[in-house]
Amino acid sequence: DARVERQVPERVIEQDDILQWTFNPELPEDKKVRERFAQKVGASGGSSDPSAISHTGHAQQLRDFRLHLQVHRQQTCARSEL
Repeated sequence: DARVERQVPERVIEQDDILQWTFNPELPEDKKVRERFAQKVGASGGSSDPSAISHTGHAQQLRDFRLHLQVHRQQTCARSEL
């Protein structure tokens, strides 16, 4: 099994649209992944209708932030026990 170790892809996201998605290393199937997920959804971002703003991005940011705090707290506690 020849698995390729890949780094986290670089992404440029605006509202709900993926504007750029770069894989490292680039594999042949990456083009299909980009075509499937990088389609514009056409959301206005709430400028004309504030209720059109999706909460999904904010929820993901809060989850990431909470995880960072938990990991940082564990690392800080482990160092203080030395």
